[in-house]
Amino acid sequence: MKAHTPFVLTIFLVSIKSSSQPIKISEFGISQLFLWNKTAIFDAYSGARSSRKTGQAWSYGTNINYSHSFYKNVYANIGLGYFHQRFGIHRGFDFEEPTTATGLFYNTDNYSYKTLQYFGGLGYSKRIARQNKKIIPGNSEIRLLVLYNIFNTYQQMFQHEFEGNFLNNPNPQIRKSKYYYGSSLTVKGGLVSPVVKRIKVGIDLVVPVYNRWRKDAIFREDPDKYHGTDFSFGTSINFIYDLN
Repeated sequence: MKAHTPFVLTIFLVSIKSSSQPIKISEFGISQLFLWNKTAIFDAYSGARSSRKTGQAWSYGTNINYSHSFYKNVYANIGLGYFHQRFGIHRGFDFEEPTTATGLFYNTDNYSYKTLQYFGGLGYSKRIARQNKKIIPGNSEIRLLVLYNIFNTYQQMFQHEFEGNFLNNPNPQIRKSKYYYGSSLTVKGGLVSPVVKRIKVGIDLVVPVYNRWRKDAIFREDPDKYHGTDFSFGTSINFIYDLN
């Protein structure tokens, strides 16, 4: 998928004169992330009737991270957290019927993977000129960050289309397998502003430019293979504690 220039950066880089003085970064952050995805998969479950199916869903997560200056305005960022990857695709799956065996054909309404997320990357920060502080707080910064993410799942949820616990069979079906689930490359761009002493708040536009999700045997797929996401974007809200 082609990366799009974050609109936050476009607005500020065009309209705001930036300071050339290097920025020293040493800080801890907490980030709340929201990502929308549109994903198309080849549904192999139905055999000869197999086709491509598409769905949309919001995913979300929370992480803690540390940033430190690397060279001039370049900084490194590492962190870990929780991420809930969701898919809104209606597709056949092997639903277990522990209470009442019906032999019915089950389709997912949605399904998701709860994961532990680990990431690292490099960013670039530029301070906004002081003469603009009437519009934007003084010492605010424009930041661009590229991150590589690794996801390990520990719980998987499959919600079928029947109402409630159909015939006393649980809905959703929950599986608690632990394994490497996938990876992604994301680009984040936005604004960071001071609020009170040592405390900053930031908001980013987030664009995953690459996703790689492990396929699942519950859909009669080969779990040694992977699929991607057709299009995804979102935002993150960041609370930062400055160590300088």
